[in-house]
Amino acid sequence: MDGLHLVKRRIKATPERKGSIVTKAMSIHHSNVALLDPADGKPCRVGWSFIDGERVRVSKRSGAVVERPKLPTRKDIEDGEKDTPPDITSKKTFDIGDITAGMKDLRVSLMGKEVNQEPKGE
Repeated sequence: MDGLHLVKRRIKATPERKGSIVTKAMSIHHSNVALLDPADGKPCRVGWSFIDGERVRVSKRSGAVVERPKLPTRKDIEDGEKDTPPDITSKKTFDIGDITAGMKDLRVSLMGKEVNQEPKGE
């Protein structure tokens, strides 16, 4: 899809470089893109049909099945050197008991005495 929806943008001149006009490719909305008919390679509209109990895309022009591309899944992607290993990500690193004990100590230091009742909302 190279060379489609090209626009010209003006680059303002600065003391370091002179101004220019640059041709830039912009994005295209998905509604403005057509799939190619596998029978003749021309753009076509697509409908859905059931063939052998499986839902498939079918070309409105020729009736040929338009295959869906295989998208990569997580299993297809290998871990890189900066990825965290699964055994480390599954470790528990937070304990709510530490916070509740710290909150009790904070209440004691603020109020100057031991408080037996829990605050509202906990």
